[in-house]
Amino acid sequence: ATLARPIELGDLRQRVRADLCARFWPFRCVVDMDAKGAPRWRELAAVDVEALVTSVSLPTTHVLPNFVGDSFAEPWDWSRPLWRMVLVTFADAPSRPVVFVRMNHLVSDGVTMLKMFLCTFDGADANAVDPPRRRQPSSSSGLGQCGEGTLFAAATAPLPTPARPAAALLLAAARRFWVFVNGVLYGALVPVLPSDSTTPLKLRTCQGDPGLCARRVVGAGAQMPFSLVQEIKSAFGCTVNDVFLAATTGAVRRVLMHHGVLDGRCGPPRVRAFFPVNKRPDGSDALVAIGNEWAMLNIGLPVGVEGDAARLLECKRRADEMKLSPEAAVVFAMNRAGLALLPPKAYAQTTFDLMDKVTLLVSNVAGPGAELRLLGAPVVDLAFYATSMVGLCLDIITYNGSFRLSVLGDPEVLPHGVEHILHAFDDELYALQRAARTRTAAAQAATGTRSDGDQVDAAWTLPFDWLAWRRLGGLVAVAGIVAGLTIYSCRGGAVGDGGGGSGGGGGAR
Repeated sequence: ATLARPIELGDLRQRVRADLCARFWPFRCVVDMDAKGAPRWRELAAVDVEALVTSVSLPTTHVLPNFVGDSFAEPWDWSRPLWRMVLVTFADAPSRPVVFVRMNHLVSDGVTMLKMFLCTFDGADANAVDPPRRRQPSSSSGLGQCGEGTLFAAATAPLPTPARPAAALLLAAARRFWVFVNGVLYGALVPVLPSDSTTPLKLRTCQGDPGLCARRVVGAGAQMPFSLVQEIKSAFGCTVNDVFLAATTGAVRRVLMHHGVLDGRCGPPRVRAFFPVNKRPDGSDALVAIGNEWAMLNIGLPVGVEGDAARLLECKRRADEMKLSPEAAVVFAMNRAGLALLPPKAYAQTTFDLMDKVTLLVSNVAGPGAELRLLGAPVVDLAFYATSMVGLCLDIITYNGSFRLSVLGDPEVLPHGVEHILHAFDDELYALQRAARTRTAAAQAATGTRSDGDQVDAAWTLPFDWLAWRRLGGLVAVAGIVAGLTIYSCRGGAVGDGGGGSGGGGGAR
């Protein structure tokens, strides 16, 4: 958190002692290992806040990324609670201090971390941000919507008009069936599935040699107005996550093209991103049941899709199907089962093997919509860095009408810093904004100002949806195989029963 004026270290310690340590048990607990090597919480009789809340002075604001990156190399002192807070001041900007908080993921998930951290600011609970309620994928076919209705409209366009509603119902059923099957199988088998393609952004391994470097290369982009995302979201009828996912995909594509990976001589590489998903029930208070209630899903990035708008629509389709999929529940259940049943070393090895398969992590956090204050000082900016055992992490936080991208990576993946990732992400967002304005202008020219929410935008023609028909064909094939096996089984049973009856009759005679 960047502040607009200086604050006193003593006042900050008093605030932390009263609003964090006294209220939330993880801030006054340490982790001990039991005989089996599993971690267990133990509450301290007293917390040494002076040792946990410290200050440091840096010569210039330009070295703040180095300070943050070096902090990841500092080992945790397991005899103390797993959090640190540092009041950072700068010689060249004494009026703009930064409050840097480092917290171990053993403490809680990201949702709870943010809510507890916001309780430090003036107003305490009034600042806490609840995670957005889960949204089902849109099924409307109205202007700006790209859900089932529009996709199936494109898939059924060659059919006669009277046959389209029935065909759309069949396609929707096939979609739901295959999304369910894929979610169950993928969630259960993800540890043994193939790894991502080898690219400059893919860490070779997070274990062994060379392994994951303790130090991280970090950097944050400039604050950007959230209205830019809202404009894209409104034009395409998608969610904020869809926009950020499409911008991330476009940025990765630009970087891979710069390295000559997408040169057209072979197919697009397999690039997946981990996406943390909150598993708390809607309306639940993360501050009441503190813990890790989340699942790590991975979604394939369509880096091979050309065209900014087409990539956004494909990202939306994949994200919508992820919302319909049981994969999150399966992964969450498998994680809990592994944690309970596997020995700690085996569970850790499984985690390492899984992390080695994916290229990057993407995390989007909805921060407060209004300005915060800490000890009376206005908070100018918020940023966060979610680390992982993958080579590249992209973290986005919204705050007070703006948002900021933070990039964290392994030096092997980012040997020249993070600037090229930040620039590629910004360029992709502006490209999506241009595509949104073009689409809106074309829609208004073709249909006029929207007056009927159920009207299909004739100015925006989606490509023919071969995937929908392949899924329907697959469902018909599966149904045919099941029906054939059932008929064969019934006929075999009938023949066997008849033969048994004849034999019994012969014996009686």
